[in-house]
Amino acid sequence: MRVAVTGATGFIGKYILMELSKYSVNVVALVRHTTSTPLKECHGELVQVDL
Repeated sequence: MRVAVTGATGFIGKYILMELSKYSVNVVALVRHTTSTPLKECHGELVQVDL
């Protein structure tokens, strides 16, 4: 399964990424700034976007 998470570096987004990593979900993290990487513990892709 592949899931896109917007606001992955935010307060709630970080916890969502941690939960998804428990289930081996392929995550696409949509973030404004790539300086803080939320994907250290879960497998996925970091995409910088401006929605």
